[in-house]
Amino acid sequence: MDIERQTRLAWDAYGNHHLRRDTPVTEVDQITWGPAANGPGDSILGDLRGLRVLDLGCGPARHAAHLARTYGAHLDAVDASLSQIERARARYPDVPGTGPGNRLSPQSGDLARLRPRDRGPDRGHTPSRKDHIS
Repeated sequence: MDIERQTRLAWDAYGNHHLRRDTPVTEVDQITWGPAANGPGDSILGDLRGLRVLDLGCGPARHAAHLARTYGAHLDAVDASLSQIERARARYPDVPGTGPGNRLSPQSGDLARLRPRDRGPDRGHTPSRKDHIS
């Protein structure tokens, strides 16, 4: 079994565990980067008002929901784990952001296979990996 499949299966098992336990998704008031949570916060992303942002490896999408609510950005929250996306959809059925058309869109998929619906993102982030910011 290849490493990508093993990783997805592990995150699916993790998400299913929390779905069965009905573990609440904790809210955030800023993005914490990496396991030590000692990164630059939201400011590194710049002005997000009205922008389309890709949250890659979103897990239960708590960072994406924060950015949509706080900055009015449109968030495409993507994770390879179906159970993590299920957690995100259950927790955030409707995050409107601060302006018309701004919302949170959790989707399961592999970045290499995703096709933008209309155009690509204006910004992207992976909260566990500062070196992947575009």
